[in-house]
Amino acid sequence: MASCCTGRGICLLLIAFQLSGVIVSQYSRSSMFTVKGERINNILEESTRNSKRYLPNSVRVDGYWQETVDPYSGCITSSDEAEDVGDACPFLFKEAEVAFQTAGGEFRVVTLGEENLLQRRQVAIGLLTLEPNTLLLPQYFNGPCLFYVHRGEAYLWDLKRKDESSVLSSGELRLVSAGTPFHILNALSNEKLQMLLLIELSDMPAENVSLQCFYLAGGLYPATVMSGFSEELLAAAYKVTVEDIQDLFLTQERGPIVNATGLSANFLASMRDELTDDEEITPFNRKLSANILASMTDELRGDQSFNKKKKKHHHRLFGKKQIFRNENGWSASIDHKRYEALKDVNVGMFAVGLKSGSLVAPNWNQRMVEIGVVTHGEGSLVVVASDGTTLVDAQLQPGSIFVVPRYYPSTKSAGNESDFEYVGFTTSSAPIEPFFIAGTNGIFKKMDWGVLTTAFDVEEASVEHALQSQPDMVILAAKGNEW
Repeated sequence: MASCCTGRGICLLLIAFQLSGVIVSQYSRSSMFTVKGERINNILEESTRNSKRYLPNSVRVDGYWQETVDPYSGCITSSDEAEDVGDACPFLFKEAEVAFQTAGGEFRVVTLGEENLLQRRQVAIGLLTLEPNTLLLPQYFNGPCLFYVHRGEAYLWDLKRKDESSVLSSGELRLVSAGTPFHILNALSNEKLQMLLLIELSDMPAENVSLQCFYLAGGLYPATVMSGFSEELLAAAYKVTVEDIQDLFLTQERGPIVNATGLSANFLASMRDELTDDEEITPFNRKLSANILASMTDELRGDQSFNKKKKKHHHRLFGKKQIFRNENGWSASIDHKRYEALKDVNVGMFAVGLKSGSLVAPNWNQRMVEIGVVTHGEGSLVVVASDGTTLVDAQLQPGSIFVVPRYYPSTKSAGNESDFEYVGFTTSSAPIEPFFIAGTNGIFKKMDWGVLTTAFDVEEASVEHALQSQPDMVILAAKGNEW
């Protein structure tokens, strides 16, 4: 990747603050660390001698803290090495592991915990894809699950809400409690269903965390929870013959996702009726980006027919007051103020879209860990540690899953070739309120300039130039700059 300076992190900040080309060359990392060479080296050496880096697996050798094994060695790559990142990095996964796969779809899962700096939280992130006219068999999870429809329409049935409308459109979410039976049907004949799942697993022992699917219907594959009982016991329980039990529980062998074309026409028709009024908003053939943006537009204009049709039990990520947009991109979020049930699992959701060549202003979050899934385009992620080192510097592509730890400054940027979108979860149901380092709402704008001139040991003119040049906030333009 072409670079305008040797230090990529420094270049990102220069772009965020919109400094001129003269300033870029003056303050590139190579010159930055040679201006006061010996003095800086002495300060860094003394700091390293007397304080431990806040990373695990460190030992003190000859008065210095040294890492015996670097757990983050796979987190920093160049664009040419993007294929290798994820194998050794606890904050980035090129793709989730396949839990099961059939002709009707697949389910991929990544389990996250302490090693990913989730701070006493354990969750599984699932990516579920159902082909047209397919059914995910009835089952329940060993933890509460937040379902989010990324693309398509889902008929999500769960036992505790069996009398409520269950057709979820793109951008809608629902929480299903732990141990509650559910099944999912993609009744559409011309569009895949794509869903993102977060399953809370914090009640499980940390040394044995795993998502467990308890199938209620199946047979030979998948085996159901009834498989552990003897046929004679089941025959007595259901008051039928052993042959009846064998016919019912030992027939299915097509896997967890099966073709559902054979479902009754009346059942499919009833679901089509529920979708009728929504077709103007999320047509079956609408592409992903247009689908999301149209949903946002409908919320913003307060479409009455849409709001009237939508049931009170449906919750949308793209709420009217939770959408931020400027010429560089958009972002949306949902928390317990709009969906009270999120308090029960203490999670929230967000989505971000960056136009090509744009970036999220560097920021950190004091309340929550951010878990993102790339849904469109290619971009990059940079995360910085407390000692100023670059913790993560990696390329992202569709299907990548990334983790941004609480308190750690980070930024995501879109490449110059295409727009970049990602959807994700937070480990708190509270509103997302990050501290931005750059932009018109940056933290430095709220500090006394006299304090800043003293802290940075520069003239006030330098502070004024750096903090007054950027005209945007939250999502910034970076076109024309390469790093």
